[in-house]
Amino acid sequence: MFVRKKKSRTGKIVHQLVETARVNGKVRQMVIAHLGEFTDLSAAIQDCETRLENARRRVAENLPKANEIRASWNSTGSIAPEDMVTIRRLAKHNNRIRSLLIALRAVYWSQRRIPPLEKRLVRLRAAAEKWQAKHKA
Repeated sequence: MFVRKKKSRTGKIVHQLVETARVNGKVRQMVIAHLGEFTDLSAAIQDCETRLENARRRVAENLPKANEIRASWNSTGSIAPEDMVTIRRLAKHNNRIRSLLIALRAVYWSQRRIPPLEKRLVRLRAAAEKWQAKHKA
């Protein structure tokens, strides 16, 4: 196993944890984990844990406000697109509505980020275990 440095489509340098194996008599390189800008696995895991913790904290902080606006708007708890236009219009002039709208967005986007971050963290931890197993031997 080794860390490969690669240039992304946007021109940034990214790192990948790569394992080399022989498949059908040919050498193949398989990407075990994408490390992003980090050169070592522990830094990538730490960054992922921090991002996950921040997303969960944002949800916990803003969920009461988001639930308040959902409950007050209609009985289903969801907001129709035409109602969102009204809310945005009102938010320009009312700080309370503006703060509720910000909370609603924070909860929505943070909840969307949590599952992919959890998945990535599991993959990175599995790669770290595999790395340790390979280098102990």
